[in-house]
Amino acid sequence: MARVYEVGNESNYAETPGLVMLIECDLTPPPIAIGKIEYYFNRFENFIERHPDCEHTPPDYYYGVLVNVDEEIDTEDLKELVDDTKLPIYERADGKKKPDPTQSYGHKYCTKFSKLKPELTPAGQEWLHKTLKYLQKYMELGVVDKAYVSKYNHNFNKKNGLDEEANIKLFYTDIELNNDKFRSFAFATHPDAYDPLTMQKLPMQDLLRILSTPELKEWGEWDTWEQAWIMACEIIPNELKTWQITEATWEKLKKDYPNATRIITDRQKLLNEKLNELKSHWEQFSL
Repeated sequence: MARVYEVGNESNYAETPGLVMLIECDLTPPPIAIGKIEYYFNRFENFIERHPDCEHTPPDYYYGVLVNVDEEIDTEDLKELVDDTKLPIYERADGKKKPDPTQSYGHKYCTKFSKLKPELTPAGQEWLHKTLKYLQKYMELGVVDKAYVSKYNHNFNKKNGLDEEANIKLFYTDIELNNDKFRSFAFATHPDAYDPLTMQKLPMQDLLRILSTPELKEWGEWDTWEQAWIMACEIIPNELKTWQITEATWEKLKKDYPNATRIITDRQKLLNEKLNELKSHWEQFSL
């Protein structure tokens, strides 16, 4: 039995013995408009549309992993990320699937940071607007233009041979089909998009709110620690005084942000646990 698709209406197919008409994958991602929360979902949907009759899966960074339709997803977590908890269902080669946005990174944190915006100072809001836009711009530069080279993550460039212009296009060719490779690229764009020179000038209350947004479980991942290490190396030596918390500032933070003590304590505890491991990894990858 083979699936026969009606071209232009791939969701409807007939079972026809002995007849095979498969729709080939389109491995060329087209440009997608940036500057919107929906960007990562649009990238995810575009991948599905270009891979209608295969077992290829989108990078989980976009909109999470594909799971079986009967698999339960934490409703509370889901409500934070989508207005309507009714997720799209896709007919895939291995059965009916739905996305789990709670396991994404791009969509999840674009949504979370967008909701954070009203709590930031005007300077923080401007920084956030530019950061979210540049994260998507750099993703397009890699996925579509096959031309992204990191400004701050020299280890990423070196490890993947991106210091040689001849290797850049080859590295990004079909990168969506390699989830680990895609994640390393996506995380490498973060320090560039965050713009340490601007970020170091933000008020401490903004930095604290920004720091508290990623879930603690994300800080156990090497990619998260690598980007944090790069940001620290860029920000702290250049403008250490902006990270010093005076008693007056601390009292204001506690008033404006009641969870400040817990957040700093949690981060410090995790930092102590991971610091030696981070240093070891960094030295290893820098060889």
